[in-house]
Amino acid sequence: MIRNKKKFRLGIQKAMIAIGLAFLGPILFLSGTIPETELSTKEMLFLTTGSIIMIVSFLTGLIGIKQILSSFFDKSNE
Repeated sequence: MIRNKKKFRLGIQKAMIAIGLAFLGPILFLSGTIPETELSTKEMLFLTTGSIIMIVSFLTGLIGIKQILSSFFDKSNE
């Protein structure tokens, strides 16, 4: 049984944001790996932006899962 529903909802929201970012990050990362003779500024921007988004997605997902699990064991907010 969920004891802290507010914390559970916040955890679900963070997990959904992480899932959305998990689709965007690899798309940007892979669009920066188009083979050319040299890496241009545009490709470097895609690579770094995609990498940062993937790292943020991973960390947000972990925080969301932690909140979801802790909502089962916290005191009731009602």
